[in-house]
Amino acid sequence: SGFIFEKNLDVDPEFENMVANLPNSTQAVWNFQQARRFTSFIRSGGVRLVAVSGSTSYDSAHQDDDVDFFCVTRKSEMWFFMVKTLLLARINRLGHRDEPSVCLSCVMDDGRAIAEFNEAKDPLFARDALTAKPLHGLEYFQRLLTRATWMKNFYPNLYLSKINSKRINSKNSDSGSSAIKRILNSY
Repeated sequence: SGFIFEKNLDVDPEFENMVANLPNSTQAVWNFQQARRFTSFIRSGGVRLVAVSGSTSYDSAHQDDDVDFFCVTRKSEMWFFMVKTLLLARINRLGHRDEPSVCLSCVMDDGRAIAEFNEAKDPLFARDALTAKPLHGLEYFQRLLTRATWMKNFYPNLYLSKINSKRINSKNSDSGSSAIKRILNSY
């Protein structure tokens, strides 16, 4: 819910109950449902991972918050994916004004994602990565986290729970991207 506690600090159960019932968590659930619907339009064979991040992933979204997305694509697909997604977000916004705005807060290609997760970062990066909620590409996300063993130094329980979470059938295709997509992406 966006609260930070020192490691090994006992938290009053009444406080935990109050946090679990915050109105912001209800907004986060709504935002997450809308994000799941929007993800069905943007995933494709070139998309490795689509995850919700930010306030929605922390279950602390406010009514006027947007939905932040963390996405990873194949190298030859990133720019094509971004243009397509931004256009679909605009179209979606026109037809669904009551839904939260879409924010592509972090989009990177496969190579960059591997490099970022391999290199030890600060606790904020680890926390954001570990609280991201994959909507597409859970297996890929878990492979990224498996490379980032440095994260368990900051959040051992959260890290292990993400690594060991149930696997789902991901529809990431490893087939090569089309020539037209490679040309458009390089442009």
